[in-house]
Amino acid sequence: SFGSEAGAIAARASWVAGDATIDLDGLDPADLISVAYVLDEIAPASLPKLVDRLWRLTADTLLIVEPGTPAGWQRILAARRQLIEAGAHVSAPCPHEAPCPLAPPDWCHFSRRVARSRLHRLAKDADVPWEDEKFIYLAASRLPAPARASRVIAPPKGGSGKVVLKLCQPNGHAGERLSSRRDGDVFKAARRADWGDTLG
Repeated sequence: SFGSEAGAIAARASWVAGDATIDLDGLDPADLISVAYVLDEIAPASLPKLVDRLWRLTADTLLIVEPGTPAGWQRILAARRQLIEAGAHVSAPCPHEAPCPLAPPDWCHFSRRVARSRLHRLAKDADVPWEDEKFIYLAASRLPAPARASRVIAPPKGGSGKVVLKLCQPNGHAGERLSSRRDGDVFKAARRADWGDTLG
């Protein structure tokens, strides 16, 4: 149960309102720094300085989330390169720290179904109580990541007795992998895998 001694998680969070490009000075480092849908709002010339400031404030993990568009992916790639050069270790979604193996017009992103509130539906003049939010993210850590599994980077394609997964692999390559029923447990795992999952 929440709050019991066994399994309870103590967390202290603070919210600081301000301009991310000028109001970060004087803040103490935190174990987790998260920045969601912010880089798109910053002038491109200011992004390296902001990423540097965020990394200096990160005691453990920096999480950056951007819209799942080609432009959002490019911002994540630039931050990824900068952070790796600064000594960061990529924790997710990439299973490696090599250059991204994808090339335009392809791009890395994920999708999750999120509920729309009544106000959200009214604002978007929408009838459906959900939408599929496309996003791209980067988790960078001061600690090396443990051995990582391949990541499913596109919706799986299935057929009669087969499944094709597009995987980003720990060796720095990306490509499709076909599994069929005769692959046994590998096929069963591939059939259960979803976009964004890891697969050993």
